[in-house]
Amino acid sequence: MVEHRCAEMDARLDAMESLEAYDPKAEAKFAAALQSLKDLKLPLLDQLEGLKDAPMDVIMASLYLEDDTGGDAIQFIRDLRPSSSQLTIPVYPEVRDPRNPWACKEEIKLADAIAANISRAEQKKRSRIVCRTYGVGSVHHARSDRVPVSAPIVVPQGLALL
Repeated sequence: MVEHRCAEMDARLDAMESLEAYDPKAEAKFAAALQSLKDLKLPLLDQLEGLKDAPMDVIMASLYLEDDTGGDAIQFIRDLRPSSSQLTIPVYPEVRDPRNPWACKEEIKLADAIAANISRAEQKKRSRIVCRTYGVGSVHHARSDRVPVSAPIVVPQGLALL
């Protein structure tokens, strides 16, 4: 039985090699192409990596569209370079509705979301979480000295323009 299946597979491989479209070196070519993509250096990505710790306005100022018209660019081309005050992100509820999981609670400006997350992180550094256990098998209760545990966290999951 096993020898019969091996013979069938050998026959199929022989048939594939006889096809003109089959290239036995395709895997090696694919690996070489993938490696060349990994080695590809894009100046814009290198520039953005260098700005990863920069303020949002600096990053946004470094992103622009080049055109032939220079200062004579039409208005909609100039509008394609948004500032951080124009970008908004959706804020999702802590518990999502299973019927509409992507329904957002509100949209806030990106600059405000970044400031809120930085402020929350600084408060968490200053605060210590106190855990108390009430008896064996009971629920662990946690509270924070300065930050309510149930405070919503702003998680950027997309950008939108105002």
